[in-house]
Amino acid sequence: MYPTVTVQENLDLFAGLAGLGRIERRGRIDEVAEIFDLTGLRDRLARNLSGGEKRRLHTAMALLHRPAVLLLDEPTTGVDVGSRTRLLDAVRRLAELDGCAVVYSTHYLPEIEELDASVVILDRGVVVTRGALSDLIARYGQGSVSISFDGDAPYVDGATSDGAVLTRDTDDGGVALAEIIAHLGVHAERVRSVDIASANLESVFKTLTGRTFSADDDVEEVES
Repeated sequence: MYPTVTVQENLDLFAGLAGLGRIERRGRIDEVAEIFDLTGLRDRLARNLSGGEKRRLHTAMALLHRPAVLLLDEPTTGVDVGSRTRLLDAVRRLAELDGCAVVYSTHYLPEIEELDASVVILDRGVVVTRGALSDLIARYGQGSVSISFDGDAPYVDGATSDGAVLTRDTDDGGVALAEIIAHLGVHAERVRSVDIASANLESVFKTLTGRTFSADDDVEEVES
């Protein structure tokens, strides 16, 4: 992306480099600008775009020539919710309607679940598993129930505590929750929130690597 020229000029330049003729170029630019909500920004200098707008422009430039293969590496890092939604919608459209082979790498696992694509999990540079999302979750995933307390979580047999949060891995969250609550005694009055999570891709990663993702998306060690 060239920061000293407009969004329109960036799109026009890369459409030309991709070999699009003048008539085709105009229609395709209009199309990708609409997909990525860039229509109202076409006269703005690229350097004056927000981080999310720059990501959308980058991706729009890559899609101008309808590629047969597209490599996307962390395409939604630092973007707003609206930009992330548009990017994911565009990826689905490429794969499902345009027949493009998309290789999408990210450490934000909910995006992979939204795309419902074939998955390859790498841990420290090594492929640990691959397959359809539903198959991996069915084979390796596990649900959980978590209870947050005001203060340190109490000890409950069969559950683990991390500060104020008590967690039990289970595929039957309702039953597990009832069992834990029955053993809380006086600590029940300190409960602040309850979360029952179904098996997901993060639980698959945890099962296979013994590690999980923290809130800031850094990988941290957990007890196996």
